[in-house]
Amino acid sequence: MKVPFPGASEDDLERIVRRAGVPREYLRHAVADTGITMDGLLAWTFRRLMSVLDHAAGCGENPLQVLERLFESHVLFMVRNPGIVKLLRPILVNPHSRVR
Repeated sequence: MKVPFPGASEDDLERIVRRAGVPREYLRHAVADTGITMDGLLAWTFRRLMSVLDHAAGCGENPLQVLERLFESHVLFMVRNPGIVKLLRPILVNPHSRVR
């Protein structure tokens, strides 16, 4: 059976199902259009990351410290949300991706 998320494995799907608390088949039927699902995941990622970076940018007056804080916040966001790397990798390596 095909995994409904590009780049996702069966293990990834199992983690999503467990965390969401829904039956596996429900998720497969609910995300029949992976484009809509990916758009939603990318929109959440963008909003959340921008919120983190806005907060980091507002802390401090020294531009070098602000830049350092932005970098650290960005890296920490990716560490705390490792699934985002898996989400973005297949999109960014695809030369026909509409995200590029």
